[in-house]
Amino acid sequence: MMKRFLLAFSLVALAAPMGLRAQTNRAQATPADTVIIGYTDSAGDLDNADDYDNHGWEILQNTGEGLLKYKVGTVEVEPGLASAMPTISTDGLTYTFTLRDGLQFADGTPMTAQTEVDSVNRVIKLKGQVEGLVSGYIKSVAAPDAKTVVFTLLRPIGFFTSLVATPPYFPVNPKIYTADALNKFPATIDGIGKYRLVSYKPGEQGVLAANPKYYGDQPLTKNIILRYYTDAAQLRAGVEKGDVDVSWRALGTADIVALKKEAGINVYTVPNGRTLYIDFNHKTKPFDNAQVRQAIAYLVDRNEIIDRAYQGQVKALYSMIPPGYPYVTDAFKKQYNSPQVDQAVTLLKAAGYTTDKPLSIDFWWPLKHYGAEAGDIANVLKTELEKSGLIKVNLQSAEWSTYIGAVGKGGYGFFLLGWFPDYPDTDDYMTPWADSAVNADEGVNYSSPAMDKLVRDAGATADPAKRTDLYAQAQDLYAKDVVTIPLLLVGEYTVYKAGVVGADKVGATITMDYSVLAKTSGASATMAATMAATMAATASK
Repeated sequence: MMKRFLLAFSLVALAAPMGLRAQTNRAQATPADTVIIGYTDSAGDLDNADDYDNHGWEILQNTGEGLLKYKVGTVEVEPGLASAMPTISTDGLTYTFTLRDGLQFADGTPMTAQTEVDSVNRVIKLKGQVEGLVSGYIKSVAAPDAKTVVFTLLRPIGFFTSLVATPPYFPVNPKIYTADALNKFPATIDGIGKYRLVSYKPGEQGVLAANPKYYGDQPLTKNIILRYYTDAAQLRAGVEKGDVDVSWRALGTADIVALKKEAGINVYTVPNGRTLYIDFNHKTKPFDNAQVRQAIAYLVDRNEIIDRAYQGQVKALYSMIPPGYPYVTDAFKKQYNSPQVDQAVTLLKAAGYTTDKPLSIDFWWPLKHYGAEAGDIANVLKTELEKSGLIKVNLQSAEWSTYIGAVGKGGYGFFLLGWFPDYPDTDDYMTPWADSAVNADEGVNYSSPAMDKLVRDAGATADPAKRTDLYAQAQDLYAKDVVTIPLLLVGEYTVYKAGVVGADKVGATITMDYSVLAKTSGASATMAATMAATMAATASK
């Protein structure tokens, strides 16, 4: 049995400021029933009606759950709060779910079908950053009785079961999240997931404890500590000193290369990873001009960025759809094959810019959120664009919570973003930027009736031949209009101590399920085998 967690230990020994902890020279002992995860990442906020970043979603997915959920480490959905997969009408417009019996939030508050309805409508009403993931797809949601939830869609959506498994569709505790206002950083979260959030201090620490009211199996490890470091160098030091059990998002490329060689440390490469891309606000001058966007597309040198920022360890991306997903084409390579400075100069001159009156633009990038390399990307991009002689780039940066808030409000015209999948379907790598009904969430504000029809028709059909044709057309139009500029596919890694299990269960959804993390250090081979078997059984349910 795992040793009981001592609350006094968690509040005193584990609550030291992260900057000081990272500088200590002595490894910190942690209880057997506690796993400490180190991050340089941060959450924009912790309200599922607003938060739209990977780390925030990870916390929400561990403290909450949807009618459907992802099997651990896979892209396959299975019943969550629903007792079975939904009944779908013949026209594909109505999805009917039946809830499990006796569902409760962590504080004992009952969860009913009306709770789900109120929570989904709250997302639409409050118009946060994720509103488009709900209002862009559903016409209405209703609770004909206490155990039945009925979604009526605006149009047939082949991936709706995957969408329902994301945080904007989670039921929220009405004692924590009111109908009329966002609660971006609640003191605690008594959700309906496997853990409750005991405390959270942005940039320092989060404490989670197993939720005794959870309907399913209890987590393998009772307590999870989220420890935040100021940069990759401090996080790496924390790994090497043993201050953290698991490092997850984000160490630098050089750190990963070095840690792979160290004894007692395991490195797991996550499938796919994140995509990085250049975003434009199409309502902001001069980026409302296609010639300017096309000129920039001709100037971007992906190979230079790969060599200088990532030591050659990442892949160039020529479509927003990453390699390995169905229907991907290299549309940007075909249309631009950058860099081509002469082509860019021709377009910029046609747009009215000269060496005496160059285009002066700000390029924004987020501090820390995409690792130490984000600043290197910005500097390389500045150099490449200024080679035209007709562009002057001013580099600007901001901390993530400020940055993502400004993006959602259309505050930047030209900026760097990354993407982790909301749901594992090709649609999720096109619709967020291409579809005019939802792309304001990404700060894009692009509108094309032709593009809307292509991506909506592709999302509505399950026919592979039709999807192949529609997505090929959509990617060609996307590159022609330069909706965004895909840059790189960047690997993600979990780094963990020998004796820690479950840290290699991160799948293509790029979020970690804390409930399968556990320590076997010092245990017998029998105990380790039993724990592994328990994890396998949990993942298969």
